[in-house]
Amino acid sequence: MKLRFLLYGFVGLAALFVGAMAYLVYYGDAPGGAGFFDSGSVASRLVGGSRTVSGKGGKLTIGYTGDIVGALDPCGCTEPAMGGIARRATAIKDYRRQHPDRPLLLVETGNAMKQGDDLDDPASRWVVEALQALGSHAVNTTVGDLIRLNRLAERGRVPNDLRTAYLATAIEPPSGKHFPTKPYLVQPLRAEKGNEEVRVGILAVSAGNEGSVDVGKVIDVDEALRRYVPEVDAQSDIVVLLTRASDRELGRLAQTFPAIDVIINGSAKGDGREFERKGGAVMVESAHRGVGLGVLEIEWDASGRIEKSNNQIIPLPPPMPDDPDIVALTKKAHVETTDYLEGRQNEALR
Repeated sequence: MKLRFLLYGFVGLAALFVGAMAYLVYYGDAPGGAGFFDSGSVASRLVGGSRTVSGKGGKLTIGYTGDIVGALDPCGCTEPAMGGIARRATAIKDYRRQHPDRPLLLVETGNAMKQGDDLDDPASRWVVEALQALGSHAVNTTVGDLIRLNRLAERGRVPNDLRTAYLATAIEPPSGKHFPTKPYLVQPLRAEKGNEEVRVGILAVSAGNEGSVDVGKVIDVDEALRRYVPEVDAQSDIVVLLTRASDRELGRLAQTFPAIDVIINGSAKGDGREFERKGGAVMVESAHRGVGLGVLEIEWDASGRIEKSNNQIIPLPPPMPDDPDIVALTKKAHVETTDYLEGRQNEALR
């Protein structure tokens, strides 16, 4: 009799254990679930990082820049003036030519739009056009950027064939007419040589967005990432987070959300840095005002664990030639901007 009761007790405990694990798996991995496995809990650390959807290892290069604040030309903040969209295009083409076997993802870390009071300044439209011409895949969209982009949408100045994704993971757009943002992007990429496809999941959050109501509902960063990281991870080989945050916050995010493989931070004053890895994530920072092109090369195994990484900032000094297609675009931007400013001055004199 005692043996029978012991057997029943063992079976009952086993059933409780199986039920508990099923609950954690469902609510940790299911879209819209509680995100238990990405909450920084013990269960999260036991699971480790992400799994690749391909079931294989892979490689990727991420080209990144940020904080151009509406300027397409080289930055007068350095001597000689460095950066500029046309030089960046040349550097990107050179890299593609030298590394035809590597898929290339192009991202912006935020503060892309001119942050002036005049929301009708044509600079924002030309930034959108220029990033599209560069082939940029994703832009971290801050509240400051989104206010100006929404103005473009109100005036019907958004390109009809917009291919660059403007990401705002922690901002829910308002109803009515607004610039098309997304909470995340899963971008398939192939190298110029080779048929292997890489699926890259990209999310974007920014400190300082809290409390703004002009662009929609701003939600807590952790809440947003708990909502979307499992969804993105389930569709991706590698997960990239674009941020604008403090050094301490970068480390916290990496440890709290181990499915994030790469964090690329933006800074208005940064010269381009690489941080100590936390939670398995590779973490780097872009150079201010686009004075250099960040190039991060990574390779990962079938489990999604990054085995190799190499990061560098490629300077964009005057000897680097300008890409002629981008030069033609910047000339159009200069003409429209000059005409607009002259029109404003004439109105002020009347």
